[in-house]
Amino acid sequence: MFELDEIIKTIRHHRQVQKISLREVAERMGVSRTFVQAIEYRTGVDRRWGTILAYAEAVGCKLDVEVSR
Repeated sequence: MFELDEIIKTIRHHRQVQKISLREVAERMGVSRTFVQAIEYRTGVDRRWGTILAYAEAVGCKLDVEVSR
């Protein structure tokens, strides 16, 4: 099972490998570059699943979530 920080770190790695700037991600998400940076480095932003899913989509990643008992 992945921790949220690990998921974000993996998405950030894909962004960097693809050479997508924070500004490009921010434009795709409709937020500021500072907001995207806060998501990546956990500074003063509420990192809800909807935000993380939008961040992943803006980077071109797909998250699959499985809930089981």
